[in-house]
Amino acid sequence: MKKKILSILAAFLMVVGIAAGAVFSTPDSAALAPSGIMNNGLNGIYIDINRAPYTTLAETTSYAYRRGGCAWFASSRARELTGKNISIHGPANWWNTYYANYGFTKGYTPRAKCFAIYTNHMLVVERIDGSVITVSEGATPQSDAEHGYCIIYTTTREKLEGNNGGDFVGYIYLNVGDECNTNGLTTARTNWWQRFRPTTTTTTRYSTTTRYNTTSNRTLPNGSTSSGAITTTPAPGTAPYTTGNYVVNTGSSNLNIRSSPDDTTTIIGKIPGNTRVNVTQVNGNWGRVTYDGNTGWISLDWCVKQ
Repeated sequence: MKKKILSILAAFLMVVGIAAGAVFSTPDSAALAPSGIMNNGLNGIYIDINRAPYTTLAETTSYAYRRGGCAWFASSRARELTGKNISIHGPANWWNTYYANYGFTKGYTPRAKCFAIYTNHMLVVERIDGSVITVSEGATPQSDAEHGYCIIYTTTREKLEGNNGGDFVGYIYLNVGDECNTNGLTTARTNWWQRFRPTTTTTTRYSTTTRYNTTSNRTLPNGSTSSGAITTTPAPGTAPYTTGNYVVNTGSSNLNIRSSPDDTTTIIGKIPGNTRVNVTQVNGNWGRVTYDGNTGWISLDWCVKQ
């Protein structure tokens, strides 16, 4: 009899434990960012970061809802806007490879529903109303843990293309419906190569008649242009890369050495920014180098030829 009572009691406690686990162990998505994204609803932009796809991609990274999660937020936003099965990719990987894999395009004029890419950061341009640009951003000091370090706010083109977690690189257009336009933003309609050509006139970076800074630009041997701290290059495959000496142009970040000339292959080493390397072989926008005992391939889009 005593054994029977103990068995019944054990079964009862097991049921209670399972029920308690169901109640108390189920993740509460609202706890990820208790107050949601900061400034939600600003200029008609509503984003729920406490549901899929934000929570879905959060399961694949430790940086979600934290400082350092800019790629998680932007990739999740792109997945939400496009409906494509997008994974998390960092700014350099988006710019060099993955934009094309998902059918996106890139350029140097801000449009609604695009990424703004920097050497160490990325954010989303949501809408443009004249000179007012509304953006959404993750991993920003403008927000806090209560809001998952995410925020919606307004800015200007000049500030948007300044130093924002690294030097400004360009825009990746998500090509979402009719919203992919400049909506009255004052900008020149120049061809992409005008961004890299030398000129002798005196203009400013944000002139309404030109798109490139002519007071400090210089044309570099690989077809890129240096403007102060910012060095930009044409789209991958368009610059006439050749063998020879290059300087890694990643600022304080490292450039990955990969086992093959492909952005998805194994990383076998890293090269610090401002390091000089010798490229012995070229494959598209990839160069074969040897550094610190590792021989592999680096993206020449992040290098300047000497």
